[in-house]
Amino acid sequence: MKSYLKAPLELRNGYQNEKRREAIRAMPCIACEIRKVEQKSRTEFHHFIGMGNGLKASDLLSIPLCNFCHTGSYTKRVMGITIHYGLHEFAKRHGTQGDLLRIIDGRLGVEYSQEVRESLDELLKSLDAKEMLKKS
Repeated sequence: MKSYLKAPLELRNGYQNEKRREAIRAMPCIACEIRKVEQKSRTEFHHFIGMGNGLKASDLLSIPLCNFCHTGSYTKRVMGITIHYGLHEFAKRHGTQGDLLRIIDGRLGVEYSQEVRESLDELLKSLDAKEMLKKS
């Protein structure tokens, strides 16, 4: 993104949207679904990693992950399968955070203003590129 302060309010770190939080928590884990395995723990609200500034990413930059895929057990952490303990390995297996967000937004029927859509596309392109570089 060109500048954090020029980003639409909805994409700035710390932006909250309770309606989206509730909808995400009610969905199944996208990673378990992609792997075609049974979800064995509750769905959690995952904010994107890599947004900087030491703040939580906007609620619009979130996907549903079960506890196991989100922060997981010690074994999964060591194997680098959880998104918080192995983002790049996770991306290899499931797609980038941007790929998963596009799927979830489609399911939720999310429609953004043109300004938000353009900024979001630019942001996701940048984040996806970072994840892809480290995946090889």
